[in-house]
Parts: sequence; structure tokens; C-alpha cells
Amino acid sequence: MRIHIQNSPGDGDFAVTETQWQDALSRAGQGPFDVSFANDQAGLEAGLADAVALVVPVSQIKGRFPIPAPSLKMIFCLSAGLDGLAPFDWLPPGVALLNNRGAHGAKAGEYGIMALLMLAARMPEFFRAQREAHGSSSMAACCAGGG
Repeated sequence: MRIHIQNSPGDGDFAVTETQWQDALSRAGQGPFDVSFANDQAGLEAGLADAVALVVPVSQIKGRFPIPAPSLKMIFCLSAGLDGLAPFDWLPPGVALLNNRGAHGAKAGEYGIMALLMLAARMPEFFRAQREAHGSSSMAACCAGGG
């Protein structure tokens, strides 16, 4: 399968690299895939000349079509939200638009539970006392309810 990965220009922190791709393939035991990487318009156009799938951040897709992409069957956006791409009249006919919905669901739930536990343990009072540079006796009083 021919896949093109389009990264944002100058976005090294969130770019999908060849090393990440190869590491993921080795963990999944999948392949082989013919993959290209780019972060500019020329690279996107060259990649879509024969790609079946496009992996792309949402910020890099709007306003880029129409582009000749005769083999393209799916566009996979790296984020969950696709609202910024509406209306979807730019989407080539017969191409599926996929998102990353649910990828962070478990972490979001864990964060919510952690936040509630921190509130129940009165952690904001700990933090305030620390910010105000109170000594350990003040921290003990804070935690004992004397706060």
C-alpha cells in the first residue's frame, strides 16, 4: 500500500518521522508499506500522485484540495476534531475522511479522576501554602483542617 505522510512545516515536535513509522511497524508486525514524508506543498503533490492513503494533521489539509490524487482512498487526520474542515465539499469523491477519535479517551478519564482526587485531598491548599512559602507547620495545619 502506498501511504503519504504530510507533516506541518517547522513542527518537529509533532511530526511523524520515519523512525517513529518504522518503530510502529515493528511493534505491529505489519507491512510492507511504501511510505513518503513531506512538509511542503510540492511534497504533498508528489506524494499524492500515487498514494492510496494520506496521513495528515488537520491544519495541513484545509485549502489544499483539489490536488490530483487518482489513487487516494482515505485521508487519516491525526487529531480527533474535524470541525475545522467543514464543509466537506473539498473532499474528493470516494475518499474516506478518518479521524483519531477516542485516542485520548482513557487518558482524559484518568485525568478527570486524578483532578477529583486532588480536590478531595485538598491539594490546592497545599499548593497555595507552598506558593506563600509557609513552613511545614503551616502545611500541617492546612492539611489538618486548620488552614
